[in-house]
Amino acid sequence: MKKNIAIIMGGYSSEHNISLKSGNVVYKYLDATKYNAYRIVITKDSWFYLEGADQEHPMQKSDFSLDIDGEKIQFDCVFNAIHG
Repeated sequence: MKKNIAIIMGGYSSEHNISLKSGNVVYKYLDATKYNAYRIVITKDSWFYLEGADQEHPMQKSDFSLDIDGEKIQFDCVFNAIHG
């Protein structure tokens, strides 16, 4: 069974854009046969899961989960790619 991994990136500091690059590298090289990787972008205005190039799904901050097409997704692990 694949593990759900949240890759958090972005953040509130001036390192926001570098963090996005780092998180995307982790996403690209994480073994997709073992893990379901979710890019979680944190900005000053929102937290969201970035699917594909531009589809955003809001995070449930109360329990750090996602609701996608009626399915609640919770995470087994978090990879912190936030800088600063």
